[in-house]
Amino acid sequence: MGGLSGLLKIFAIALNLAYLNFLWIIFSLLGLVVFGFFPATSAMFGVIRKWFLEDWDLPIFKTFWNLYKKEFIKSNILGYILFLAGFILYLDIKLVQQMSNIYMTMVHYFLLMLTFVYVLTIFYVWPVFVHFELSVLQVIKTAFSFMVISPYSTIMMAAGGVIFYFTVQQFPGLLLIFGGSVSTLLIMWSTHIAFRRRDQKIRQNGKEATPK
Repeated sequence: MGGLSGLLKIFAIALNLAYLNFLWIIFSLLGLVVFGFFPATSAMFGVIRKWFLEDWDLPIFKTFWNLYKKEFIKSNILGYILFLAGFILYLDIKLVQQMSNIYMTMVHYFLLMLTFVYVLTIFYVWPVFVHFELSVLQVIKTAFSFMVISPYSTIMMAAGGVIFYFTVQQFPGLLLIFGGSVSTLLIMWSTHIAFRRRDQKIRQNGKEATPK
């Protein structure tokens, strides 16, 4: 009976993840992708955060919709700042690749390193966005700080991503059903550990943590 109960729980979690992924796709499309993708992504991260902190049985649609509305403008501002930064990096790399001299080669490697840091920081941006009450610029700075001080969480994200990638290679249909929600779950699970360590350090110093 215990084994059956465990299987039913796993099945229920899988259904929740599939439903959340469906909501993410639908609400991204409702915002014509251009305005819907970032609010839908932040809402998906927010739901999974609540799963970790509260209960897996929370009303998914109601929670998703409330978070989508609440953070619609702020998440779009954050998302397009990140998009613009990434686009500028991309253009810089393409421009430098057209020039062949030692100086530009050094600039090229610097830009590649900067891009690597940019990508790693993005992994922390949305978890920080849904977990803390911060301004858009503070979200980016805090995400960068967590990326620097939490190599263990970053390694966990990378390992989870590799496993999920090879799983999807074997079963491509899973990408449409679980692609967004499972990726978000892996990222939130890894960053949740970093957040708990941060909260423990704050309490040890006699201060209170300030999550949402």
